Amino acid sequence: MDAVKSIFAGGTAGAILGFLPGFGPAQGSIIAQGACGTSDDSDDTKNFLLANSGLNTSDTLFSLIAIYLIGNPRSGIAVYMSYLIAEFTLAHLMIFTFASLIAVSISLMICLKLGDGFSNLMQGIDYRKLSIAVIILMIVILYAFAIIYEGPILYLTLALITTTAMGLLPHYLGVSKSHLMGVLILPAIIIYMQMYI
Repeated sequence: MDAVKSIFAGGTAGAILGFLPGFGPAQGSIIAQGACGTSDDSDDTKNFLLANSGLNTSDTLFSLIAIYLIGNPRSGIAVYMSYLIAEFTLAHLMIFTFASLIAVSISLMICLKLGDGFSNLMQGIDYRKLSIAVIILMIVILYAFAIIYEGPILYLTLALITTTAMGLLPHYLGVSKSHLMGVLILPAIIIYMQMYI
């Protein structure tokens, strides 16, 4: 019963993310955990994973529905798809929904087969070294694209320093990083109100 509650909570939170501006996976995760009675500090790993998996799957599907209904992509992949497809029709929605459900089913089977082995492998990895490697890779990619597309290096460097500092701030203050998304909510609401008024 708890498993069904967690899946339903995650699916509902994903649907909310699919339509509301300024909300991201972090906010959806908080909503899902609150609805199913788990938290980041909870030992109920199964329900936590079910809620978050339901959230991510539902968010993807409702992002596709948002493109069809309101013509506004609500996720990164949905934005990319809106560039590829000039007019997103019901046929496109059905094809992508069917493809998403197949992908989820296949990934579930792969996860059940390889999940334990991959979990054991990850336990042997030095998290600090992995984090440093990812940070270096992201910086290299940022400047590589800035050079290729002749972007403003000084502005990008300032933005990189500012966002890094903001990302570290919640850690030192002991608050959730999801609060950083709050800066997007009010501007996004104002922009969408102007579009539909």
